[in-house]
Amino acid sequence: MSSEKLITLKTSDGEEFKLDESIV
Repeated sequence: MSSEKLITLKTSDGEEFKLDESIV
């Protein structure tokens, strides 16, 4: 698995932000 994989999350406000998989 790639440690550089990013997870894109969408908030209820429709905002998008990415978290590093290693953080979550």
